[in-house]
Amino acid sequence: MRLVSKEVFIPCTGGRPVFPGFVEYVSADGPVLIHRSGWVDASDTYDDYEDRISEDNGRTWSAPVRRKRKAVVEGGTIRYGDYGAFFDSDRGRLHTAVSKAFYPDDKPTDEHYRIEFQTYDPSSDRWSEPFATDFGFAREGVAVSFPFPIKTRTGKILIPACKAQMDGEGKVRRYPGSEYTLFEMVTIIGGYGGAGDVSWRLGGSVGGDPEKSCRGLSESAIVELGDGRLAAVCRGSNAVWPERPGYKWLTFTEDGAETWSDPTPLLYDDGRPVPSSATGCALPRSSVTGKLYWIGNIASDAEKVEGNWPRSPLVIAEVREEPLAIRTDTITVIDERGPGDSPKTQISNFRFYQDRENGNIVLFAARYGERSAENWKDADYYRYVVEVR
Repeated sequence: MRLVSKEVFIPCTGGRPVFPGFVEYVSADGPVLIHRSGWVDASDTYDDYEDRISEDNGRTWSAPVRRKRKAVVEGGTIRYGDYGAFFDSDRGRLHTAVSKAFYPDDKPTDEHYRIEFQTYDPSSDRWSEPFATDFGFAREGVAVSFPFPIKTRTGKILIPACKAQMDGEGKVRRYPGSEYTLFEMVTIIGGYGGAGDVSWRLGGSVGGDPEKSCRGLSESAIVELGDGRLAAVCRGSNAVWPERPGYKWLTFTEDGAETWSDPTPLLYDDGRPVPSSATGCALPRSSVTGKLYWIGNIASDAEKVEGNWPRSPLVIAEVREEPLAIRTDTITVIDERGPGDSPKTQISNFRFYQDRENGNIVLFAARYGERSAENWKDADYYRYVVEVR
């Protein structure tokens, strides 16, 4: 594997950097792509999502068309967050899911999340009416965060999601003595009805041991393995005890995401746990080679994991599937903090697609904090091309 190119795709504009949404083909075998992105107003606060269309496999793009905006309501603001999207080439439909939240006083302090679903039909260039649900979890809500949906061999669409854990009194659980909410990863399961519509429900959840991850588990990347099992690599955190190591957490299901195994640290193939900050990751399988890859942030030997940090370098590596582990001899840096970058450079919020012409992974990421740790929003949005073999 090697990095082929890196270029600015959308520059920081008016003091606002890009927040990635999704990028997907919207044709069964053609070169048509849709790229959605928003703009950052503040930490975890986004607006003005817009679409760009490419009809020549990403060589050129249309002018942006606005799709989603915040709505000011009594007591606060309705805002949108992370997107997940999956184009079902068998059905010719793009399915999207986005976190929709009420921000009291427009602050992400006690927000309540729902999932808003929408379907796009590229043959008619029409979007369905959106609908939102919290799946009956009225207090804790349900959110998608850093999701990369997949379709299984049985035809189910799986969207990684998360929700807050609740205690016996119906209150949101937090790690004792801290402000950190304990999350659990959960999977949204989509199934087609007779009329071709999709119904959505929640599968099983797993939160892990709070003494091993003080914020529970979230931002899972899901993949179907060769033996039919599903594996998920989840975000964890050591924020309340930085003297302890920080890991990604691995869990499996043998019943289609209805129940999950107790999580264990994601390992290198030499048996060492992968040191990784509280960040998302991805598990793409090459449409050309059939190999499984992991994309995410790892910590170097010289930089210890402390909660959300470090968020550089961003790497790609092959995954050994049985037993599942990262192959150390294949780790390839996509991008990393350079001599001219601030010490708080983040290369962690990314989206990607696999180029149909050559199998390359085309990845988009904002480098928040690249010029200044204090003015972290002064950051451009880049496109990377990674050759995989």
